[in-house]
Amino acid sequence: CLAVLVASPELRGAAAAAGLNAYAQTQALLGKRALEARPSAQAQAAIALMHMLNLPTADHSGVVPSPEVLRAATEKMSLDMSPFPHLLSSCTLERGTAPRGIPIAWIQCGTSAAGRASPDAPPPAERRVVLYCHGGGYAFGSVEGYLGNVGNIARVWQELSEEQPHSDTLETRFLLFDYRLAPEVGMQEILDDGVAVYSWLLHEERYLPRQVIFMGDSAGGNMVHNLQHELLRVAEPLPCAGVALSPWMDMTDSTESYQRNNYVDPLLATELAFVLRDFVVPDPQDQLVYSPGLRPLEQLEHLAPTINLVGDIDILIDENRNFAKRVRGISFLEVREYPGMFHCWTFAADLMPEARESIVDAW
Repeated sequence: CLAVLVASPELRGAAAAAGLNAYAQTQALLGKRALEARPSAQAQAAIALMHMLNLPTADHSGVVPSPEVLRAATEKMSLDMSPFPHLLSSCTLERGTAPRGIPIAWIQCGTSAAGRASPDAPPPAERRVVLYCHGGGYAFGSVEGYLGNVGNIARVWQELSEEQPHSDTLETRFLLFDYRLAPEVGMQEILDDGVAVYSWLLHEERYLPRQVIFMGDSAGGNMVHNLQHELLRVAEPLPCAGVALSPWMDMTDSTESYQRNNYVDPLLATELAFVLRDFVVPDPQDQLVYSPGLRPLEQLEHLAPTINLVGDIDILIDENRNFAKRVRGISFLEVREYPGMFHCWTFAADLMPEARESIVDAW
């Protein structure tokens, strides 16, 4: 149902209207609290349908899947629901390889990027690149599975840029990369891959730090923060900004919203969050070290301007609220909360007005 909703614009109105009853019935059957803010009809339909589909990321069975089973199920989910084939007419895709054999994909929507004057010339000053860190609890997710999600964001940003043709944001390219996954490797190896791709952008592709933005969702939102701390540790310059979508800020998974919003958030189950935590940071000490929301304030004061976007029915909402309280005195760190929105709602920009609005806010 979600695939039809995403893929067929002419059916969206009818599907959203038909989903209203399903939304109400689902909430009643779950026996959980009603949403405090009433989302749009499209959002209500999407929430209801996701509950009914019992997505692999929202499995409450308590069964611990193997990494291979989890990756296969979530990759199929991502590809089945991906709107990327419908974005091909307005977006270009270029696959390649970064250092260490890391697979990458460049996505650009709108007018094709102007070529460089020569292979050795730096990118045009008006071009910026968004280095996108995919989500998946550091245990699943891939470039291929995220083409549609990132393509949606790229399309909205390009439309905004074209509305302001004299701005310095006229041309934006998105760069996706495949980092190694847990539990085969730990957090340090994952961050090493992120540093390698960013360093390649600066030293081989010749982008300036002021042209680069970090963006990521869920675990990728965690990476938006942790990658900056790692760059400070290895004395590499920071990007100009960071955008973290539904970010995993506290890897102890101990805030109250893991229980309060479990079953309410249609995309991410608390049971799976615990499994993913144990895959990537089984050591309680590492859970503290790699929790951006728990880092000392003196470390946070050195970050690039960074914004967290999070929905209030996300199981991760409380850790983002805690982070917001801690950084209240740091003007360039912000947490923006969206009523009635679930984990990673931002990907549905072609379906839900709330998703598009949040992407506009990030821009």
